Amino acid sequence: MLKYVFTCTLLMFGIAGWAQTVHEIGVFKAFPVGKFAGDKLGGGGFATHGWGFQVENRSKAAFLPDNLTVGFLFSYQNNSLDTDRMAAAFSRELGHRTKISDTQYQPLTLIAGPSYTLAFSKVMHLDLKAGLGAMFTDVNSFRIDVTDAQGAVIYSDVVDLVGRPSFAYSLGASLRANVADNFSIGFFGRFNQGNESMEVRLGRLNLPSSSIKVTTLNTGFSIHFKF
Repeated sequence: MLKYVFTCTLLMFGIAGWAQTVHEIGVFKAFPVGKFAGDKLGGGGFATHGWGFQVENRSKAAFLPDNLTVGFLFSYQNNSLDTDRMAAAFSRELGHRTKISDTQYQPLTLIAGPSYTLAFSKVMHLDLKAGLGAMFTDVNSFRIDVTDAQGAVIYSDVVDLVGRPSFAYSLGASLRANVADNFSIGFFGRFNQGNESMEVRLGRLNLPSSSIKVTTLNTGFSIHFKF
């Protein structure tokens, strides 16, 4: 996980050297969408609402129109798994009571793409954004315990889900208001999706890889500034 954070940080600082760069920092609520929030063992993610933050640089190059910039976005989020729903699904499948310890999805996303700005006035602006990039999802190890009708443990092990970097895309918009020279505040929404491939490790066993669509709708507040 740390090597991906370090790489993304270097990339963000590297692109900050472009001319006319606007920096954006935001915090958001992450809402799981579709199968990512589903409660079926065959592809459901059991994800709950989470939180996250994002850092974005939008740069204007000389050959681009005035209202078109290139944006580079790095985001991190944390979505807990609803382990009660997951345990209930395993209990139905196995026919025995199952308990699962708490764990979280922690997607890291690096996106690059265009941003088009609509100016409603000197104060209010709307930024429309799209991008392609990569997602890496870390999942904390968790324990699964299966008990019989008398409460005795008949199976117990630790599950590791090892994610691999995957293709991701993003669509979003940000409504912002200028409050001072080179400084504005805004509200944003962004749809992110990555088809994450994960290697399943159960104890000493490496099971066949599985995949899950990590899909979220992120909404939050941001500040925008220039140096």
